[in-house]
Amino acid sequence: MSSHIPSQDASSAKDHVPKDNKRKSANTERSPSPAQAPAPPSNDGEDPVADLEAAANMRDDEHYEEERMNVADYDNLSFESWDQARETMKGDLYWQLILADSAEPDDVEEVRQDPERWVRMLKKSFAEKYLEGYTRKPPSLSEDAAQREWDRWQKDAMAEFRKDMSKGRVGPNHVEALCWKLFEDVVAMHVDGCPRIIMAQVSKSLSEAQLDTMVTLKCSTRLERIAKAVRDYPLIRSEIINDERIERLIVSPEHHGATKVASFYSNAIRRRTQSDAAAKRRKSAV
Repeated sequence: MSSHIPSQDASSAKDHVPKDNKRKSANTERSPSPAQAPAPPSNDGEDPVADLEAAANMRDDEHYEEERMNVADYDNLSFESWDQARETMKGDLYWQLILADSAEPDDVEEVRQDPERWVRMLKKSFAEKYLEGYTRKPPSLSEDAAQREWDRWQKDAMAEFRKDMSKGRVGPNHVEALCWKLFEDVVAMHVDGCPRIIMAQVSKSLSEAQLDTMVTLKCSTRLERIAKAVRDYPLIRSEIINDERIERLIVSPEHHGATKVASFYSNAIRRRTQSDAAAKRRKSAV
């Protein structure tokens, strides 16, 4: 692929601009002094305006050539398939799982030998009782208030999930198909690694210690924690059946559940604060 060649006029102009004058004209353009008098005519026959024009043309040509070179890099293909691209660029695309405890290696190959066991576990978690007792209560809420808010949140989420099920849009077979897909996604993560863009989103809110306990998990442990998150939080069940992005659930099931709880408490506290403020305004108006 041929690179862009600057025009003859621009090239000729560049050849006749001394380095000192180019540096001087560039500095003049960057830092003009309003109080400075116009420069006197040059005794050696050089034209300062021509110097500035030549420098500008040179920058334009270089910028255009750089753009042309970048575009040319995208004209051809380097790989013949996704498999080849993935294998070649694996280090750039994926964050590889390395278990902290080398004495207990990953069991992804063992998990792959019995997929029915793990898909059945995932499917059953959709029908089990959700977590009724609150968890991770913030100090600003009393125990009674936290439990009331928790009950409301979980029941509302379960009602939304059952609404989808009762309308016939989603049935047991649909759920099972999604669980098979979820199983395959988990296995793929342990074989190929975690997409770096998802890992960056998850890891920015986790410490190194939390990464070891919440992300670098054995395949079987990851599947068990996903099933627990689905069982505990109806909101996550709805995420899965609505085909929402669940990569964060796969990367760190425990952390994904914790973010749902934190968001719930934040909304609950804001709602209670607004309600208390409205009550005070009504009382003062009486």
